[in-house]
Amino acid sequence: MSDGQQNCHRLWPGPGDPHFVVFRIGVLIYWSTKRFCKRFLADSTDRSESMTRAACSACMGIREANYAACVGSPFEPRGLYIARQSLKKLRRHYEDLLGCSRGTQQPAASLEARALRAAVDRQVRLWRADEEHAASRAVKSIPEQRAQSTGRRRLVRESERRLWRLLARCLESRDQHVCATVVHCLIAHAIHLLASSEQGEDRRPRGRP
Repeated sequence: MSDGQQNCHRLWPGPGDPHFVVFRIGVLIYWSTKRFCKRFLADSTDRSESMTRAACSACMGIREANYAACVGSPFEPRGLYIARQSLKKLRRHYEDLLGCSRGTQQPAASLEARALRAAVDRQVRLWRADEEHAASRAVKSIPEQRAQSTGRRRLVRESERRLWRLLARCLESRDQHVCATVVHCLIAHAIHLLASSEQGEDRRPRGRP
């Protein structure tokens, strides 16, 4: 068994994995879409199911790409392609609901969406810093690793909890437009990260440290 296979024994992406960050955003999108559909599309079963499937397919595509990258499989591009196409399909649904079905007009971001975008940017920076820390653990002593990891993970987890709480508050709005722009913001961020990964602009070391 290769080092990559030993290090990537879990199917779900974790800190230090190549596509961990975009997967975490994918989870936010999936949860948000399910909540959005339950609140606003209860009478539109076909659209609701299509949106939920697209969000789920995006997460599964990222998971497949991540695992392929860890074990050196050639199927990483396929997983990224599935994820990107699924997110684009989901984005079209939201743009249709926002009156931008042709994709030529971007929906105006609500105050909630702008606040969430700033929070996601902060969280991505923390996730990236955590990945870099995970990659550097191998060259540090065990006591030093434990001391730094405990404080850093506590910071990352607390920040992520704040992000989830903010997202939940945004999705409590009675305004469908507000909720849709919030999820649209997340989708745009995920598509950007996937494009960076596919272009090799943001590669991470393969396999777990």
